[in-house]
Amino acid sequence: MLTPTDRDDHLEIGIGGDQVFQFRVDNSLQIFFGRTGTIIQMEGPFVLQGGGITTEFDPSDLESLGLALKQLFMKTVASAKAYTSGRLEVVFEESLELQAEPDPQWESWHVVSSQHDGHAIHCMSDGELAMWGSASEAH
Repeated sequence: MLTPTDRDDHLEIGIGGDQVFQFRVDNSLQIFFGRTGTIIQMEGPFVLQGGGITTEFDPSDLESLGLALKQLFMKTVASAKAYTSGRLEVVFEESLELQAEPDPQWESWHVVSSQHDGHAIHCMSDGELAMWGSASEAH
């Protein structure tokens, strides 16, 4: 279940210890986590940092997206944060970090519980975080 914990400048997203086990790719990238049933959907560009290398990916660029899938598959989350600025940070135990910034025109990312409980955090076009379910109660 998606249970964020409110901090001054960010929400801690409760998926630590969970593992990436599946993807769905269309005009966005959906990353599925096994234990919590959480889905992170990337609709805009994102960055993966690991091993001293920073690589930017665009979910609509299928040719380059394969490398991101390979890097993320079966990785375990150490921490996940949604900042009040609209920045998303997911740190993996395997020295890999996913980062996404807000887009000035579009929603850039979403974190949604797939437990059919309606819990969700969306990064709106201006970086504002919109929340539903228990996510809205935490902020």
